[in-house]
Amino acid sequence: MPKAPLLKTTSLSTKGQVVIPEAIRKGMKLEAGAQFVVYGQGDTLMLKMIAAPDRRELKALFERAAGRRPLKMGAPRKGAKP
Repeated sequence: MPKAPLLKTTSLSTKGQVVIPEAIRKGMKLEAGAQFVVYGQGDTLMLKMIAAPDRRELKALFERAAGRRPLKMGAPRKGAKP
């Protein structure tokens, strides 16, 4: 069963910084230096963690960008290098 989302409050500093509450940092295993995409619209602000894609995901992204059929993200092909 998925964990219930954490809900806490925070505020914006005079430098434009927002502190992510400790309970959320610990619950999501966030560490200093974590990077996020920031999305804002109307009264909604959302942070999405950025994670580097693995090699298979990266290859699929390049193929899709080149207009080729995307790779299926299943088990590695026989003889494929990691």
